[in-house]
Amino acid sequence: MSSPALPPAIARQGLDVRLLLPGYPRSSMRFRPKVTVTTVGPAFGAATLALRFGMLRGVDVPAYVIDAPALFWRTGHPYIAPDGRDWADNTTRFAALGWFAAHLGSGDIDRAWRPAIVHGHDWHAALACAYLALNPAAPCHSVFTIHNLAFQGLFPPDLMAALQLPARLFAFDGLEFYGQGSAMKAAIQYADRITTVSPSYAREIARASSAVASKEHSRIARRTCAASSTALTTRSGIRRATRTSPSATTQAACPARLRARQRCSARWACGKPLMRR
Repeated sequence: MSSPALPPAIARQGLDVRLLLPGYPRSSMRFRPKVTVTTVGPAFGAATLALRFGMLRGVDVPAYVIDAPALFWRTGHPYIAPDGRDWADNTTRFAALGWFAAHLGSGDIDRAWRPAIVHGHDWHAALACAYLALNPAAPCHSVFTIHNLAFQGLFPPDLMAALQLPARLFAFDGLEFYGQGSAMKAAIQYADRITTVSPSYAREIARASSAVASKEHSRIARRTCAASSTALTTRSGIRRATRTSPSATTQAACPARLRARQRCSARWACGKPLMRR
């Protein structure tokens, strides 16, 4: 998920920004579809998933919405069931979000538009980085922003096939985390660039001062913050430092590109916290 102010702020820098959102009830009611880009399925626990393109009322940038009522059209909280527990299928639900983001980035879903950067926020969009890493020839880079390291999107290893992820990624240098899969670790491992919501949170992760940070995760987080330290500034808002690739970026709401794609063609500076919990 991204701050509502973030995409328009980036667009004002002259970039072509598009949102990708799950088809929650509130999002769907605000959405004015123009065209159905593609339909896939059965996949991720849904018989069909339609990707629609249009405009979202109240947001001044175009949007893609994943129309999959079986996954997203639910009452109450987007992440939590009425009994107060996480929805049992949260991992597959948000894997669909990451899958669509990665395939938009690869240019094989919407042939009329292809982003230079896919930007995912928190574990819900984290698997986009892993899906992109599976296609090292993809011309798209990935940026991942950590909002809260405590929520990692853990899942059992027997879910890999349902997530359309190869078993070889379930390894220490992949997304395996103490015997479980971690969507958060997948993004930390495979994203081209990693940022946090503020410089202070980056330092907190690097120091491993958070009670939720394990030694393994903190080791990976040090790579995160070493990379993001140059991408964070104290100036509010967002500025474009350099851009050598086409002016297009996707914010995926709510990869070591197999180590060969570590250099991102665009560098970002973000100093204003996007969300506090």
